[in-house]
Amino acid sequence: LPVAAPVEGDRESVATESTSDPTVTGALSEFRSKSLLRTHGMEFSEEVILTTLHDAVEAAARMTYPVVLKASGAGIWHKSEQRLVELNIRDERDLRTSWERLHERLSSLQNVAVEGILLSPYVGDGVDVIVGFTRDSEFGLLCVLGPGGIFAELFGADGMRHLTLPISRDEVEQALNTGPLGKLLDGYRGGEKCDRCALLRYILEASRVALELGSRLVELDLNPVRVRTRERGAVALDALCVFGKT
Repeated sequence: LPVAAPVEGDRESVATESTSDPTVTGALSEFRSKSLLRTHGMEFSEEVILTTLHDAVEAAARMTYPVVLKASGAGIWHKSEQRLVELNIRDERDLRTSWERLHERLSSLQNVAVEGILLSPYVGDGVDVIVGFTRDSEFGLLCVLGPGGIFAELFGADGMRHLTLPISRDEVEQALNTGPLGKLLDGYRGGEKCDRCALLRYILEASRVALELGSRLVELDLNPVRVRTRERGAVALDALCVFGKT
């Protein structure tokens, strides 16, 4: 497999490289995107990046099952479509099988540089939300909100809301209330209510970070953000930062 240079070093170097060095452009891997965002105060689930099955088995035992495995590296941007995600792994036997499946799939791909395999806890029930930021030539940095998962396909563009940064809590609340996402969060068709307040905080925090990343930020995708039921918070399960030229 094509393996990139080790990435378990200083997170501050990742942030400096990504935001200040004008020669660094394009999309960062999930691991590097999250590392950068963490230096700006964003929170994600516990996560480690691994290159051997032995280390994965030990890390999963410390983390407790169920867990998730995901490939991370340059050229790996659509993990679900590439089948580079293994969900709800419940024991060591499943972990070993999932690890081998991921590496078989990676071996068939071209133009990827694998940093390693991300191991994290499996985050269960909740509503998936698309939280993104994109730079528009006329309006500047926009926040894009909408239903994630299967509901993204169901509602399409009609389910999305666009806000110009900087944004306020009231603007975010209005965006949620005027679209289908609000109904999903409030327990659509008998479903449990999700932690709307946690989602609001997460969106506002992400918008702050998007502005902090500066004018070279072209795109920031947090997709999906899983909003848990019973006031158990909200957390992005994936992240992608894209930088343009100066």
